[in-house]
Amino acid sequence: MAATNHTGVVIHDSRIILDADAEACEMFRCDRAALIGLEIIDLLFYEDFQRLGELRMKVLREQGRIGPVEYPFNRFDGALFWAQVTTEKIAEGMYRSCITYPFY
Repeated sequence: MAATNHTGVVIHDSRIILDADAEACEMFRCDRAALIGLEIIDLLFYEDFQRLGELRMKVLREQGRIGPVEYPFNRFDGALFWAQVTTEKIAEGMYRSCITYPFY
């Protein structure tokens, strides 16, 4: 069986999640309301990766795009998964993160 990549999209202000699509909700095993208002860094597994994510968000605000980068993420059920993230500026103060995870 071949791998199929699924991509969830999260809209944020570089800190707080403002919106998420159905694929992101499925990926994180939660509903949309659980993601909205959450700090995007809180989705990352391990404190060291959270610090790295914070540094990359500073670069994002300066350059307008980061990635693709692989991070370990927390699902709402406590499971860990690795996914690739590309983030780009879509408007002043608004960013889109595309999180790609290969389901098998």
